[in-house]
Amino acid sequence: MRQPRSPLEVMSPTMAGALTVLVAAVTVFLSYNAGNSLPFVPTYDIAVQVPDAQELVDNNEVLVAGRRVGVISSIEPRLDSQGHPYAQLNLHLDLSMRGKIHPDATTLVRARSLLGAKYLDLTLGTRGPPLSENAVLPLSQSRQEVEVDDLVDEFDATTRRHLQEVLNGLGTGFASRGLDFNASLESLRPLVKDSRTIFDVLTARSTELPRFLRSFADVSTELGARPEYLAGIVRSGAATLEALDQAQLGRSVKMSPSTLSTGTDALATLRPVLAQARTITARIAPASRLLPATASELAAAARAGAPELERARLLPPLLDSAFGQLQGVAVDEPSVPALNSLAGVLPGLRSAVEYVAPYQTVCNYFAIAARNTASAPSEGNASGNWLRFAAILQPTEEFPRATPAPELHFDPYANGAAPGQPHECEAGNQPYLPGLHIGTVPGNQGTKTEQTTPESVAAVTK
Repeated sequence: MRQPRSPLEVMSPTMAGALTVLVAAVTVFLSYNAGNSLPFVPTYDIAVQVPDAQELVDNNEVLVAGRRVGVISSIEPRLDSQGHPYAQLNLHLDLSMRGKIHPDATTLVRARSLLGAKYLDLTLGTRGPPLSENAVLPLSQSRQEVEVDDLVDEFDATTRRHLQEVLNGLGTGFASRGLDFNASLESLRPLVKDSRTIFDVLTARSTELPRFLRSFADVSTELGARPEYLAGIVRSGAATLEALDQAQLGRSVKMSPSTLSTGTDALATLRPVLAQARTITARIAPASRLLPATASELAAAARAGAPELERARLLPPLLDSAFGQLQGVAVDEPSVPALNSLAGVLPGLRSAVEYVAPYQTVCNYFAIAARNTASAPSEGNASGNWLRFAAILQPTEEFPRATPAPELHFDPYANGAAPGQPHECEAGNQPYLPGLHIGTVPGNQGTKTEQTTPESVAAVTK
């Protein structure tokens, strides 16, 4: 029995040729558009902005963590608001990327090989809502990588030629020496092992290596901005090294051991002196704490004493005459018993002088009393002179009473910072407290007093 023929056997030659041409056309179309992904396959489209396309072309790949997720469909040159050019890359991404790219995503144009092939490295980000279809990742999210050709372009023609010669020499030197090179790397293992300890120290927080690197970068930036300064430093260093290359310096270094030995012996001799100086310093230390408080007073005393020392030049002739008279009295025989009696009295006056002295040295009472006494008959008007006091009348104190007046205030021995008394100038500073108060008032009234100078006394008595 004859078997039925296949459809191809009954197809006319014209139909078979047309079908062959159609299959070939579809194959060519799919091959031509293979870089743009297969037709009729849905994609997730977004756009990213970069400052420089860096020789990217259409259909270059888009990678996320090294995996291909799409292609660059087109590249559009644009201008920002300041007129600066940038490039916008339109991307066709797999649908698996939808909902995974966030506004803090970043882009980086990277080199695939030294021959110039490029690709777009995309990081997805984590913050903010995912980017919608046809969203644009702004220029601020783009990162820029330093290319090898950009680095080489920084060198001038001579440097590039020398670099080429070095690379050629290295290539020739390493040729057919792979085993030797491996053996060298094997011998470096102890060095690498020991260097780990060094790097642990460098990366420790206490080392502050990042701060050092930032400071070094700042210094390099400053030197790069002012190369003439760096040239001056190099010239000065050359002059210094040239000055060090002298015979005198060699002799000085040669004599240094003997000099150090002599210095050591001298320090050993000075050890007792230094020990005594340490003892003296320890004893002076308590007094040094008082210097800040007394320095201003000493300065004021020095300023006040300068005019007096100027006027003291008139004192020596007067003292010479006074001591001459005193010498005559001392040798006068009738005055000897009187002087002996005076010598016996003077030691007894020491305690009285020590008690009375603070009334003047601290409170200035005697100078104020002398000033007021001198000015009492000198101030007034055409009717007569005035007295420097004001009367306080208390009627309850003007008549005889069996008890002290209820408002009586009487302080016959006001404190004046004398030995055994509080350090205060009570007279003239007492508050007028209500009620009966006999003797010193409660509390410390301080040492506030009126300072008198020859100029102020002259102004008052003028």
